[in-house]
Amino acid sequence: MEEKGEAVNGPMLQEKRKRFEDEFNIPDEKRLEGEGWIAPFCRAYKIKEYQQHGEAGSVDPNIVDSERARVQKVLATFPPKDWWNFDETSLFAFAPPDRGLTTKQMKGKKKEKFQITLGLATNTDGSEKMPLFYIGRNKKSWMTAELFEEWVRIFDRKMGEAKRYVCLYVDNSSGHSITYKPQHVQLEFFLPNLTSHVQPNDAGIIHSFKAHYRQSFCQQAIDLDNAGEREIYKITLHEAMVMAKEAWDVVTPITIKHCWDHCGIQKATAPTSHPAHANPEAWGIIQEFAVDEAMTLPAAEKRLQELLKDEYIYKHWREAFNTIMEAEGDTARAAEGVERLAHHVLHRTGLTIRIPARSTLQLHPNPETGCVIESRNQIFGPPPTINEVLDPKEEQEIGDSQYAFEGGDTEIVAAVQHELAVKQGEIAETVESDDEPEDRQMPPKLIYTDLVSMCETLEAACIHVSNADSMLDLARLLRQFHGTLRREEPQNARVQSKLDQYFIRK
Repeated sequence: MEEKGEAVNGPMLQEKRKRFEDEFNIPDEKRLEGEGWIAPFCRAYKIKEYQQHGEAGSVDPNIVDSERARVQKVLATFPPKDWWNFDETSLFAFAPPDRGLTTKQMKGKKKEKFQITLGLATNTDGSEKMPLFYIGRNKKSWMTAELFEEWVRIFDRKMGEAKRYVCLYVDNSSGHSITYKPQHVQLEFFLPNLTSHVQPNDAGIIHSFKAHYRQSFCQQAIDLDNAGEREIYKITLHEAMVMAKEAWDVVTPITIKHCWDHCGIQKATAPTSHPAHANPEAWGIIQEFAVDEAMTLPAAEKRLQELLKDEYIYKHWREAFNTIMEAEGDTARAAEGVERLAHHVLHRTGLTIRIPARSTLQLHPNPETGCVIESRNQIFGPPPTINEVLDPKEEQEIGDSQYAFEGGDTEIVAAVQHELAVKQGEIAETVESDDEPEDRQMPPKLIYTDLVSMCETLEAACIHVSNADSMLDLARLLRQFHGTLRREEPQNARVQSKLDQYFIRK
């Protein structure tokens, strides 16, 4: 995608890998799982993460504990399934990732500031979620008392129909001050400036919703790229709203329950054991990986898996692995980052984690100046000029890439299969002429043009049929077929051209 001036991220690489595995019919037992392969893959192809140019403050822990105790007393008078939390958030529905994986620094783009404001509500065990409440669609659209009262009336009516009386907690913003007195809902408020510590929606529920939305958004970008579209992140407002609904639907009850548990506003239960990601021996392996340049990521993962067995979960260690990779060989920086993360875990679990002493960074004198500098932190060659810094050469080369394939995934798969067949001696390479006889007429392209136009019309129709549950899936399938047509049109033209040349020569 670099020739289009776009970058990809980890989830997009994973999705692309899955599609190639399907194309090459890779057996299930040989397919890659998880995210551990991404870092070595990026190192092998010199891919780095570049920044695209373009609420929890310091609170007294005693105040937080006091607020948790107060909320616990209120909730104790209700059955757990009748504890609810409502909160608003803004979603930058059209914004592409601000970080991406590329082989070189890409030019910055104007940031997409369009946003949708949404309201989300869940109960404590995740067994119930209210539908998304669409509040507005620009930065000035936020919750007002009138809109919140409208939502509370809907929620109160729903609880009344179920003959229930529930407790609903919200933050203490002015938009939540309403005159309406619900009959089946006890409205409670968190104290100001504490919601990031005690509100379940802020503890990860909203983050999970947005992560699912970004995943769907990036998958659609891949579909648009395969379809030959230049603007791969361009979607309509209606399409964004449908994708937001899908993202909210797939937020799991277990995620919601964990977020409620994390806030500590329920009666606490003593854990039976410390979590696996606080294992001191495991952190010793991480520290060894940070300072030992000979140890690879797969080797470190294997040792962790052997130690923790079924309790090993990659996402618990992802931040530590990323800290080491981002250090790019600077063992001192990597070790300090790991030590900081380990101490954070210590603070949360109460464990005493003893990190092995890191190896002393070897310093080498510069033979020309005699000063001692780190061997890895030198500038080799003449320093860049001001113009080279402001307008790097790499950013001027967008559009020229050895990895550009006009035919998309189909052409990539065909090229790889052809190369393998040549290496194995199954076929012999031939040089074909691209000369086109002047007296031969190319086959008509009208059928492809009509089909592409029909696909575009049907895609738009799918998005606007709001009562169809599978409309987004159908739109995606049509987009994939659209991309196939775009790729097959020039390929069929080339095949016909070669056949014409053959018969003319005969």
